[in-house]
Amino acid sequence: DSRSSVVASWKQRLNIALSSAI
Repeated sequence: DSRSSVVASWKQRLNIALSSAI
């Protein structure tokens, strides 16, 4: 499903945001 792709993309983006914050 494209939904899984969207979730994975969102998780990656969140991960990068958290890494940047630290």
